[in-house]
Amino acid sequence: MKSKWFELKAEAIKLRKRGFSIGKIERYLGIPRSTLSGWLKDIQLAPAQKKKLLQDWKKALIKARRKAVLWHNAQKEKRLKEAENQAMETIRSIDIADKKILELALAILYMGEGTKRKVETAMGSSDPLVLKFFLATLKMLYGLDLKKIK
Repeated sequence: MKSKWFELKAEAIKLRKRGFSIGKIERYLGIPRSTLSGWLKDIQLAPAQKKKLLQDWKKALIKARRKAVLWHNAQKEKRLKEAENQAMETIRSIDIADKKILELALAILYMGEGTKRKVETAMGSSDPLVLKFFLATLKMLYGLDLKKIK
């Protein structure tokens, strides 16, 4: 039984002998790679053709990696934005009049961002909003004089 692409076999063989990659032939003629592999398995390529295919493959790999980096960065940005949105939603739902919740939030913040090796209380975040929250909460909960904080 002949495949439905049989009439294109001669063209595929001609392209392969000219040094085309199986992938290029697949895209150009629309023939499945599995069919092409069977048809083209015995065709020997010249060393120059093999070298060109290898160079083309390396270039395509570099291009694919660049594309993958862009995709991964976009996905990461999307995940970070979603996490930020969820965090902001949670923060908006907190009752800041409840001192126990504020103490819990301060403790969690300090566990994540605070200095734990020294005797003094210190915050290591470079985010101004985190630092403002830390200072405002210390003042609100414990009445600390912010002028005494370095």
